[in-house]
Amino acid sequence: MENWISIWMLVFEFSALAYLLVMLLISMGWYLTKVFDPLPISNFPKVSVVIAVRNEAENINDLLTSLLHQTYPKNSFEIIIVDDNSDDKTLDIVKKFKVENTDLNMRTILSSGQGKKEALKDGFEATDTEIIITTDGDCIVGNDWIKNYVSFLENDDVQLAFGPVFYHHNKNLIQKIFSLEFSTLVASGAGSAGLNLPLMGNGANMAFRKSTYDKIKSKLSGTKFASGDDVFLMHSIATNFGNKSVKFIKNMESIVETSAPENFTTFLNQRLRWGSKAKAYKRIWPMTVSLVVFLFNVLLGVTALLSFFKLWFLAVFVLFVILKFLIDFPLTRNFLKFYNRSLNAILLFPFEFFYPFYIMITALFSIFIPYQWKGRKRVK
Repeated sequence: MENWISIWMLVFEFSALAYLLVMLLISMGWYLTKVFDPLPISNFPKVSVVIAVRNEAENINDLLTSLLHQTYPKNSFEIIIVDDNSDDKTLDIVKKFKVENTDLNMRTILSSGQGKKEALKDGFEATDTEIIITTDGDCIVGNDWIKNYVSFLENDDVQLAFGPVFYHHNKNLIQKIFSLEFSTLVASGAGSAGLNLPLMGNGANMAFRKSTYDKIKSKLSGTKFASGDDVFLMHSIATNFGNKSVKFIKNMESIVETSAPENFTTFLNQRLRWGSKAKAYKRIWPMTVSLVVFLFNVLLGVTALLSFFKLWFLAVFVLFVILKFLIDFPLTRNFLKFYNRSLNAILLFPFEFFYPFYIMITALFSIFIPYQWKGRKRVK
């Protein structure tokens, strides 16, 4: 029995050390990322904003309004709405908006397949502009959003850029917790890019070159998974053009906002969708980070459960949760501080006690339980 406990503690301590090193590296990457100060644009290249939508009747008008207010010349960008078989009034709202704003270059196409990946693919193929920017139908973008991406991509070495996404309208406690958890993911993606080790980014706030996409589209991994259009694109570009070709745009005016999940069921379905794609990662850094985070949190959760047999395991669990909080706090705090977002440490600390169980649940469910998204059930 004592030998078993010794081995367990050794593995646990090793996983904690690995987690510490990973988070230290990611935090260092965030601090190394330079703030982007856009330079005046000498010319205004054509840009396509591609948006895959399904049943966004409640949100699409807000997104289109934010695009209408762009400081980038309206005759230099187009909006391509790709409808993924919506069965609500999304298309009616888009058509009405187009009629009321004739100075906005906007067109709608119907997806030839099913799912967001197929819709985006159709959108990318439908444009011949060199710069493509993506967002989602339930988002709101800042007035300088397009202009900042165009300025950022004037650096010819950058093939793909991505920016921060935040939840807004956090009406209750559970949504505040969702927002905090989501911010840690965005911060980790930003910090990893700062190390020139692309990890993850969100297609709700992403831009890339069409010529780059054309060169790697036949090599994209994860095609069997419903989720991951953004991450697999990022990984493929990094593999074929080098890690330095993927950059995070650290700029206050490059924020995209979206609504927080309304309840735990919606949140869980979203995380199951995201978590299901991790099994298709092929690059060493994303695989390493995923494994380290998963292993440390699972061992934390199991240690808590072992306290039912030996009470001192509870003390070990609490001690390592405090350690994890001290590791996570600097990155989360400084990331949110840069974007003038409040960090409620009173929420963050207790959330750390729940997080290991959340990781265990989502990891197991993503393997065995089909999730529902936009009215569809998916196994993968």
